[in-house]
This record gives sequence, structure tokens and C-alpha cells, in this order.
Amino acid sequence: MAVLKMTPSYLYQGVAQAGYTDSEGNKHPGSIQFEKYLKCDIVPSGPSSQRDFGDGVLQTYSYTIYVFDMSCRNFAIGERIKFKKDGVLSGEFLIKGFHRYQHQCKIWI
Repeated sequence: MAVLKMTPSYLYQGVAQAGYTDSEGNKHPGSIQFEKYLKCDIVPSGPSSQRDFGDGVLQTYSYTIYVFDMSCRNFAIGERIKFKKDGVLSGEFLIKGFHRYQHQCKIWI
């Protein structure tokens, strides 16, 4: 039986805000602001799954994100992202792997 999703999932990318030094010489560190990037499909991996992402080290991941927009940018390993699933915004996740296929992209977090 098919399940109809009424609320789509969205991927949020981190945009770095540069730090600055004020007029009194005090340094203020930069921060990361998250903004909505694109629509995606997010699937939990169930019990923590392990995969070799090409560097010879097995890494544990919790979610696989499927992106069907082939015009999306390439994501870097170690980059911070968030996602909104079923109307709830998640915490921050680190990207463990990214792969571009013929008709979709996969991100492992």
C-alpha cells in the first residue's frame, strides 16, 4: 500500500557568516545560518548502518537523503546540514558521503 506524504522534506544548507572585529578591538566569531535549499526525500537507516565512503574507513550513518534535482551543487564531506521532515526541523548533521548518480544524488549523514 502506498503512503502519501502531505508534507515534503527539505534540505537546509549552512551559510557561514564571517566574524568581525569591532571598533574597540574585540573579536566576534562567525556563525552558521541555515537556509532552505531544496526538496528531498529522507530515509532513516534503521539501526546505525556502516559504509565505506571511499577513504577506507567504515563510517556510521543515520539517514540517507535522496535529491532528485540534478542541478544541485556538490556537497563536501564534513559540511553541516539540517533537514525538515514531517514539518519538524532536525538538529545539525555532518555529511559522511555524497554521490551523484545519473538521475539522482545521495547524501549520507
